[in-house]
Amino acid sequence: MKNHLIIILLLVLTSLISYSQETIHQWSEFDKLMTYGFDDIRSYNLIGKVKEVVVLEISTIKRKSDSDSKTTHNYTKTEFNRNGQLLKEYTLEKDDSYFLEVENTYNAYNQIIHKKEIDKKFGSIGYGFKGYLKGIHIQETKYSYDSNNNLTHTYFKSSYQDRFFLKKRNTYNSNQLLIKKESLNNHMPDDVYFYATCKGSGNSLQSFTTEYFYNSDNLNTLIKSYKNNSIRYKKDTINGQIITTPIILEENIDFSNMLELNYKISNRYNSKKQLHISESEQYYTSNNIVKNTVIYEYDKFGKVSQTKRLKDSILTFGTFREHQIINNNLEIETEGYLKDVNNVIERIITHEIIHQKDGTIKRINYNNNSISSTQLFDSNYNLIEENSKTHQKKVKYIYDKNNNWVVKKATLNGKLTEHFIRTITYFD
Repeated sequence: MKNHLIIILLLVLTSLISYSQETIHQWSEFDKLMTYGFDDIRSYNLIGKVKEVVVLEISTIKRKSDSDSKTTHNYTKTEFNRNGQLLKEYTLEKDDSYFLEVENTYNAYNQIIHKKEIDKKFGSIGYGFKGYLKGIHIQETKYSYDSNNNLTHTYFKSSYQDRFFLKKRNTYNSNQLLIKKESLNNHMPDDVYFYATCKGSGNSLQSFTTEYFYNSDNLNTLIKSYKNNSIRYKKDTINGQIITTPIILEENIDFSNMLELNYKISNRYNSKKQLHISESEQYYTSNNIVKNTVIYEYDKFGKVSQTKRLKDSILTFGTFREHQIINNNLEIETEGYLKDVNNVIERIITHEIIHQKDGTIKRINYNNNSISSTQLFDSNYNLIEENSKTHQKKVKYIYDKNNNWVVKKATLNGKLTEHFIRTITYFD
């Protein structure tokens, strides 16, 4: 789980990810997590009825000389149920015992009802480096559903609290469409790295209420989001010092008179009931309202082929995506962004994805419309080769009879950089 979070933070900051439903191309870890979710077996690059997987990562730490190098072995163990949902996740300790990091519980409808995450809390030794084990931090989330299996309430508790509190609340109409979503108590300390002294008046620690409106075709036509201005902290003076403590917003409180409009989005659709124009207004202050319009165009496959974000009728950002099928079996996807250069809109290609006849997939990446690197994926959609002006990466896999890899070795410019061994157990 921690590795997943790190991957997301890195990729959100560095990449603009696009995903196509009708073809599977280069699925980065971010793509898989966002599509399947953290707890789906496919986000672990596994398929089939996997019961358990033990992963051994063999790493070599280079020091001043090769003779002084150190090889480390790190183990993780993950357990799944028959529906491919994560049950438990462990890391191996130095004493060869497994430390439980994640534990999930599901109901009879395969919906998660309880998640428990356990993390080690370290104290620092000089210059903020991780040092001694300070304690264990636990986060728990509980989920409730209505009779139609819609998620209605999410409750949360961590080692910082002595009871569960409401984190999210959803309301649906008679057509089972979401009409209100409340995100509460975002100011409450949660994970092991949360600094309780961070009082923040910014949006990131505020609570929100979002309302959704639909037309007779059940298409979303209007979204209104509100900031919740309820009191989130109390101040006490102890020994001459002001102590600020976060307050839990209880679920029985009526927040309707505490809401301030944050943004609204109006949506219009074309004759095929596809979203065509989305107009947004962001309310920073009563005198500072930022308006944007996004226009969507579609290809013959019904997928978004172009978007244009306009501010005061001027293009601020846009994307395009072309999908071609050649000779009934060769698929080519081209993606990129639009740029306004002296009132002329230019198309800047970011990558091309070619589905080749032998089942492999070739991805060509561009920088300023010039090729920066090429990537090759096998028929299981795993990277096997990457080439650029500065490096050459090659990856070799050994697969089991269920098409899950059990050995993975990667080299960069001829030097071994990755070595994983997976021991996979399947349900009978």
